[in-house]
Amino acid sequence: MEKQLSKKNKAILDMAIERTHLYLQSQGTVNFEQFYLNFIRGFSSLVLIEDEKFKRIISEPDDIEMANNVLQYIVNLKEDHPIYKDLRQYISFPNFMQEDILVNSIHII
Repeated sequence: MEKQLSKKNKAILDMAIERTHLYLQSQGTVNFEQFYLNFIRGFSSLVLIEDEKFKRIISEPDDIEMANNVLQYIVNLKEDHPIYKDLRQYISFPNFMQEDILVNSIHII
């Protein structure tokens, strides 16, 4: 089983999400803002727990292949994965929304 987020990493992530929230507001992003924040939290959590498979995927030099593989990896997370709950809503979206959120969030992450 993958590691859980430590208390220190949770605090770091909470602070980063708050700053991201302020950034999105300053950019006029109000539609679906919470969806973006939830995705960013889940994506960042996968990095912080040092999910090795995920880290290999995001180190892919080809941006298109990396984005496709990230999407596949997240959509296929199992319910017992420690970060599943953070990405559950994202996983339930139609594919076109998942792609849109990923593409529009990746520059923030």
